[in-house]
Amino acid sequence: MKKIAICIPTYNRQLYLQECINSILSDVKSNNLNTQIEICISDNCSTDDTESMISTMSSQTNVQIIYHRNNTNIGPDLNYLKCIEIASAEYCWFMGSDDAITHGSIVKVMDELKSYQADVYIGNRILCDQNLKPIKNQRFFKSIKKTIFNTNELDSYFLNSISLGAVFSYLSSIVVKKSKWDSIEYNEEYTGTAYPHVFIILSFLLNKNSILKIIPYAIVLCRTGNDSFLTQGVVKRFLIDVDGYLKLANDLFKNDQEMRFNFLGILRSENGFLRLLKMRSLTPDLEWGKINNKLRECGFNNKVLFLLNNNLKFVSFIIRQLLDIRAKIKLL
Repeated sequence: MKKIAICIPTYNRQLYLQECINSILSDVKSNNLNTQIEICISDNCSTDDTESMISTMSSQTNVQIIYHRNNTNIGPDLNYLKCIEIASAEYCWFMGSDDAITHGSIVKVMDELKSYQADVYIGNRILCDQNLKPIKNQRFFKSIKKTIFNTNELDSYFLNSISLGAVFSYLSSIVVKKSKWDSIEYNEEYTGTAYPHVFIILSFLLNKNSILKIIPYAIVLCRTGNDSFLTQGVVKRFLIDVDGYLKLANDLFKNDQEMRFNFLGILRSENGFLRLLKMRSLTPDLEWGKINNKLRECGFNNKVLFLLNNNLKFVSFIIRQLLDIRAKIKLL
């Protein structure tokens, strides 16, 4: 059995996918890991030349590439699950088809697996532009003094998290033990949420004897400006997170209100006042009323919500001031 399957769901991203695979193959070759690594690609019925490109790449490497093509587009969520299903390695490392691994990260992840047998690992990422030129490192955590958490310590893990990436929103930072993944019966209600994988991972972490480990450095280059969920606008993208994580909180933490609050605190941390201000400015009154109810259920500050709900002139004034400040900064 191979140690790691790098699992890539894809749809119509031939050129980005080729760059992603090349980053993996280069790392595997440099460290002589071809017997330890497999690449698993689930193609969601792409209409570009993905299939022929994979065929060519497979013939030119001794790294096993497992390619599955869906007969129809089954949606991104089920395709996430499919790329894990076709894997046979001990661990599965999710990888977005438009991302790439950092140089040397496969060896580092292998060392992590050898040093401590956790059930899921979560690494940080380097934010890049659309050409994968690094912009900055992004941290998912307040502190990395403690890196290993068992089931009973998940609450403290949530309190240490400052980004939804810490709770598995971002695919390419996740390495998961396949046997643990396979132990969870999938809930079809999560199809369409964008976060079916989060349901599975949290479900087994909440079972006893599960271990989560933070990898305290960046393991992936994240290509920004290419979020497929942004096609319907920033407010809809914002609601994907709100709806998805609110459902997870209500389903998984309904019997522990403190843990539910702390889990949703990560969503609140990632969406501060200025971001809420932007969402409010882009949302009609009637629709905002519905969003306001969801935010209240997520535990957002009532005074902030009252301000956003009832002081539209003030909100508009603040936005104009912020835009003026940003314009002046650009001129400096």
